[in-house]
Amino acid sequence: MSVYAVDIGGSSLKHGLTTASTYKITKNYMRMSAKQHAIQIRRPVERGYVVNWTLQGDILQDILPNNKEHTLLLTTPLFTPEKLLLQQEEVVFEEFQFEKYSSVVPQSMVFKPIPFACVVDLGFSSTYIVPLIDGKVLLSAVRRLNVGGKLLTNYLKECVSYRQWNMMDSFELIDEVKEAVCKCSLSFINDMKEFANGTATTLQWALPDFVQTKNGYLMEPQTAVPDSTQVLRLGLEQITVPEILFHPSDIGLDQAGLHGGIVEAISACPEHFQSLLYQNIILTGGTSQLPNLKERLEKELRPLVPAEYLIQFHTTNDPIGAVWKGCQALASSGSMPIVTKAEYQEHGSNICRTRLGNL
Repeated sequence: MSVYAVDIGGSSLKHGLTTASTYKITKNYMRMSAKQHAIQIRRPVERGYVVNWTLQGDILQDILPNNKEHTLLLTTPLFTPEKLLLQQEEVVFEEFQFEKYSSVVPQSMVFKPIPFACVVDLGFSSTYIVPLIDGKVLLSAVRRLNVGGKLLTNYLKECVSYRQWNMMDSFELIDEVKEAVCKCSLSFINDMKEFANGTATTLQWALPDFVQTKNGYLMEPQTAVPDSTQVLRLGLEQITVPEILFHPSDIGLDQAGLHGGIVEAISACPEHFQSLLYQNIILTGGTSQLPNLKERLEKELRPLVPAEYLIQFHTTNDPIGAVWKGCQALASSGSMPIVTKAEYQEHGSNICRTRLGNL
């Protein structure tokens, strides 16, 4: 059976035939402006859900195989509204005319060999904390934090626009800056004091001029800035942007931080599984690549977790493609549930809910 798997993310699509050695990455948005310095972007995904299947269909049209006999495997977020699920299935069977279709929860595809785990998926639109009991999602224990890579980039964009250059229309550029300079602080108050008294290092990011240079770059400390180069100077922003993960209330979000969400999720599981879950906390997703994240998270969790529980973190070798690789393993296992086009035409979307599970 030939399977084409697509992991639909808010930032990008990870896709490819599961028989291939690796996957491809395609940006999951459309540019509405040709200006490189001020790009207007339309995204089909909002708050983690595909809300515009017309736009999403146009993007998928360019990457899906022409052979409709392939089984199309899509990732679908937990708690997707029924209306959006109906649109997704309609696009698969009626617009793209695929003969077979399957859908999986992305977090359940990460580290499949571990039967008991707490998957912390730090994605583009949000962060999901998903306990897996015997490999299955415990829906009542799932927690979601409305902080992801997009919010962190937007916050950094506002900070530098207020203090330096107006970067409000430069999401891609600021996203690149965030990935290069931001890190989780292991002692936030002390680090803030160092920036205040000038002992911490302020980084300089050289902005592209889009004539001779198309990409920015991080300058060496103490390097003289050429007259023709504009730079972003990043001091406090290095640590205050990732701090939103641990204290969302800093920007007005009435939610517990990442460490609080993990404790809430695991505490909602049966008590005899909690020790196992704390020993198998899996960090995945693009935002999980922030430097010092694992160390800071352990520091925040230890006072909240019973002393007799061991806390251990696992990271995936490829946080961006971990879900797609899980889909690849599922397809090769021969146990993937499938809905055919004939079954869909006879029973409608009810057959998808019954066979593919409650998303």
